Amino acid sequence: MHENETLEDRHRIIRLISSAKGEAKEFLRGYEATAENYSKALAAIQARFGDETKLAQCYLMDLNELPNLGEKEEASTHADRSNLDKIKTLLVGLRSTGTYDKDIMQGTILKKLTKRRIREAFTRLYS
Repeated sequence: MHENETLEDRHRIIRLISSAKGEAKEFLRGYEATAENYSKALAAIQARFGDETKLAQCYLMDLNELPNLGEKEEASTHADRSNLDKIKTLLVGLRSTGTYDKDIMQGTILKKLTKRRIREAFTRLYS
């Protein structure tokens, strides 16, 4: 996200805060979501949590901890939507670290969604 030149800093800090999890999210609560705070927040989070490889590992661990719904035709709407929302947030975080590889992630992600949700996604994608 910080390498995406099309985003303004006010949008970058919103994405940074919304994609953070756990201790990092708590840490970022001290920063107001303004363009002026983006570079400060990014520098502080990088200093606090080290290199982006460690941050990416945290996102991957969070993704792997989501319940596997892939073998189910249906699941509760809440569980299915919750997984989808969490996956979207985690992928934003992973992309921000520059370590996202969609080919590697695809199998893991598909295990986390019900068959119905996957069919709906493909229908939207290819119709």
